[in-house]
Amino acid sequence: MNKIFHIASVVAILILFACQHTHAQAKLKAANRQFEQLSYVDAIRLYEEFLRDAKDPVTRQEGLKKLAYSYRKMQDSRNAERAYADLIRDYPDVESENYLYYAQALASNQKYKESQKYYSIYGEKQTADLRAKRYTIALMDMGRFYRDSSSYKVQYLPINSRQADFSPMFYKGGLVFCSARDETGALKRVFAWNQTPFLDLYFVPDTAQLSIRNGLQSAQALGGMTASNTDTPAPEAKLTKIEEFSRVLNTKYHEGPMTFFKDEQKVVFTRNNYNKGRARESKDGTNRLKLYTADLVKDSWSNVKELPFNSDEYSCGHPALAPDNTKMYFVSDMPGGYGGTDLYIVEYNNGTWGTPVNLGKEVNTEGNEMFPFVDENGNLYFSSDGHEGIGGLDLFFAEMKEGIAYKGVNNLGAPINSEKDDFGLITDATRSSGFFSSNRKRGIHEQFPP
Repeated sequence: MNKIFHIASVVAILILFACQHTHAQAKLKAANRQFEQLSYVDAIRLYEEFLRDAKDPVTRQEGLKKLAYSYRKMQDSRNAERAYADLIRDYPDVESENYLYYAQALASNQKYKESQKYYSIYGEKQTADLRAKRYTIALMDMGRFYRDSSSYKVQYLPINSRQADFSPMFYKGGLVFCSARDETGALKRVFAWNQTPFLDLYFVPDTAQLSIRNGLQSAQALGGMTASNTDTPAPEAKLTKIEEFSRVLNTKYHEGPMTFFKDEQKVVFTRNNYNKGRARESKDGTNRLKLYTADLVKDSWSNVKELPFNSDEYSCGHPALAPDNTKMYFVSDMPGGYGGTDLYIVEYNNGTWGTPVNLGKEVNTEGNEMFPFVDENGNLYFSSDGHEGIGGLDLFFAEMKEGIAYKGVNNLGAPINSEKDDFGLITDATRSSGFFSSNRKRGIHEQFPP
């Protein structure tokens, strides 16, 4: 009788174990489904639940890797650091890019000594990737990024919201910028990636209202936060209501960074692959970014057209016209580039666009180059996480001649750059005033005097 009871107990335990295993597998499958759909908020919740009880080393490694990557895509460097630390500790033979992502998360959290260690390990595993060498050396002397830090003072701006606000551009004495705010109060569709509203274009009519005192001023950051290197917030400026820029250009999908022709009668802007009421996807089911033009006719934007070098299979975005409107810089992940996203230049002549040309390895890296801007002298500003910097995306400057950065690229240093993402800078030819975006802490308004 006791023997029969013992056998029954073992069977019951095995059945219980099988049920727990099946339940864990169901959670992992559900998490993977959200991950594949780029729904990182939901994926994170499900992976965290799965990992609480995960025992199988193979599926646990998968869950940890995707959890860490999801936090990375959400720009949550604290939790990304935690997840990558667990992953590398328990699975040191994991793919080499996880060492790179861990090093990047550590740098974003100002843990530069530890970051240098993991950049070095990544360099041993991937000798062809120059980012490892660049950052391993750069992190030995962080002081060089702070040498001119007294030249500028950063202050918040009163145009910021609780959502993402970024990539300002000068227009008719004011600023057009991208934002996920919901000014209407109506129900708005939510972007699955981070559960925030889709981006639209907004307009503040007078930059003078933003000038609390002279200097380089920053626009609101991606992720709902902007930066400050001061503990004293700037006094509030009185603003007229921030306007929706154009109901014609704004759609139910993302509208992003834009650039205006010199006469301000034509715009080039970024949008999801959606035009004339129709959305298109790539072969893998992704709705990519494309560049579009529109014309200002009787104070209304119309005649929206797609640029000829767009593709359903890769993204093009973040346009920046040269002062004479004969060239445009933009960002793409088209095949043949050096890294994740590269900067390209394309000729514009009498209404005709040429063939895009990659700016080359002097500017582009194995990482991501994006958010270009061209000043009055034709020189280039852009953001990169591939050139050595303080952390995340840093802002860089390059003097250009015939589309070539003939003096290389220079990090703009602190306080314009921080350990977080800094991007979308616009400025005058002398860099004495302007605006930029950042997702460093304390996110409401900012400004820079020299």
